Amino acid sequence: MIRVLLIVFLAYGASIDFKRRMITTRYLILFAFTGFICLVYRLLLAESFEKTLCIFFISLIPGIGMLLFGKFSEEQIGYGDGLLITLFAFYLPFQEILMCLMLAVFFAGMASGILFIIRRNKKVEGIPFLPFILIACILQI
Repeated sequence: MIRVLLIVFLAYGASIDFKRRMITTRYLILFAFTGFICLVYRLLLAESFEKTLCIFFISLIPGIGMLLFGKFSEEQIGYGDGLLITLFAFYLPFQEILMCLMLAVFFAGMASGILFIIRRNKKVEGIPFLPFILIACILQI
């Protein structure tokens, strides 16, 4: 159920990211609020409260890494994408976040390569990353 909710939110966010080339604050707040409710639900059903909370904190690592990469690469990866991956910790465990992120980077890299070839050395300003996260999450589930 939580994964279906995640896919629905990602589909909505991907449409916003594709149109505006940015992830809105309103979307991130709604994503975080819903994710928090999912985390509380998982904590209430968990056999071990401490273990579930530990998994949550470990799951924050990929998103924090993306935020740091965005900071040091002069926002080659947007802060919105980094925040979104950080908020994935509410929905998925570390391994699934990492796999989703690797698939998304692979697909985005392929799309960038194709755009580069098609446009023949014209610089591509940037591509929205959230649609690739959506595709990766759908394939992973």
